[in-house]
Amino acid sequence: MSKFINIIINPVGNKCNLKCEYCYTKNRKTEENRIPAKNIFKLINFLNSVKDIKNINFTWHGGEPLLMGKGYFEKILKYQENNLKNISYNNIIQTNGLLLDDEWMRLLKKYNVSLGVSIDGSDFESNLQRFSNKIQFNKLIENLYKLKKLEYNPALFFTITNLNKNKINDIFNFIEKYRPYSYMFNPIISNDNFISSEEWQSILLKMKIFSEKTGIENAMTYHINRGINGKIPEMCLLNGMCQKFISLDNSGDIFASCVEHSSNYCISNISDDDFGQKIIKYTDTPFTIKKDSIYNRLFKNNKYKYFQGNGCVKCRNTENNEEFITGIVNYIKEITDDDYKNKLNM
Repeated sequence: MSKFINIIINPVGNKCNLKCEYCYTKNRKTEENRIPAKNIFKLINFLNSVKDIKNINFTWHGGEPLLMGKGYFEKILKYQENNLKNISYNNIIQTNGLLLDDEWMRLLKKYNVSLGVSIDGSDFESNLQRFSNKIQFNKLIENLYKLKKLEYNPALFFTITNLNKNKINDIFNFIEKYRPYSYMFNPIISNDNFISSEEWQSILLKMKIFSEKTGIENAMTYHINRGINGKIPEMCLLNGMCQKFISLDNSGDIFASCVEHSSNYCISNISDDDFGQKIIKYTDTPFTIKKDSIYNRLFKNNKYKYFQGNGCVKCRNTENNEEFITGIVNYIKEITDDDYKNKLNM
């Protein structure tokens, strides 16, 4: 089996305490199932039995994963600590941050859980597609600064839409003041909230310049830089190694995808006796060069040989992906151009 695996767990499915206008799950069927801790224990026991596996990322996603409650997560975190003795592992919880309180923060910090907190800007107006009232926005800001007071540093995830795309500099000012562990911009590219590939390209350049100036990293331009410098960019969007990721939903179904939970991608259920063998078969799929990869779009220049991804082919429509990847491809061309140094001095 692969030495490294990312497991995205949706313990409450799409259930959430917010109704963000742009959320990709809002059109999915909402179910009340919650995956019991015993099924997570079963998954952990399987992973612990695979001799080749060395690193595991457990990413808790949703919906809103904190709806499972503190007691549930404490059981899981204790079980991991007691059973994953010879495997390096990380827990990452992606949350909207509203349910965090002092007890949650102490628990997650105790077990060294990484937090990703979603927010769309430094003011309420930038978050109108996320929050229904200013009380929610103020609560999130309060929680972010409580985390800082505890010296518990989250990553911040900003969804970029036509509502806040002209406030990028304000967002950067907020990031520089708050100084998160890292930050990420996620553009909405195909619906009423869209931004164009040209706008995305421009934002990527601003991200790169800002990160170089402040030392506050973002995964997107960091991994693009890795690819440009002859290293494998460790993002599936860029490297095409989709098989490093599986997801587990609230019904126990296991999918060959991060977020797409259609029957086309279901490979097993946690209740099946052979679920582990099916995971191994999928994650051991050989890496293949793809005809429509970023590498091919960059004229098959050997300098870009590790850019074998082409965005996410499992959770988007073609128009969405084309705009997203076009912005990245043109950004790579831009920053490798001789004029790049001049742009940095603008």
